[in-house]
Amino acid sequence: KSWDDKHDNYIIKPGEVFNNRFEFKSQIGKGSFGVVAYAHDREKKCDVAIKIIKSQRPFAKQAETEIKLLEFMRDANSDDRYGIVRLLEHFK
Repeated sequence: KSWDDKHDNYIIKPGEVFNNRFEFKSQIGKGSFGVVAYAHDREKKCDVAIKIIKSQRPFAKQAETEIKLLEFMRDANSDDRYGIVRLLEHFK
């Protein structure tokens, strides 16, 4: 059984519990590098967006660069005064 579509994007299924923690509600975006899901974090009891990168090595490498950039932005905006996207955590 394949988890990805023909373009190597993860198939978001509303109601699915991802990583034993996040309950998918819907897909809210799609791009060159993967998909974005709207989900409920059962552990922290809040809604989140989860970006799921395509399962190919070049995309994983790009994701590592993006994570570093998002960590830099988060640290530079620790008081949330600029209202930009905030990386909460990441996982493989």
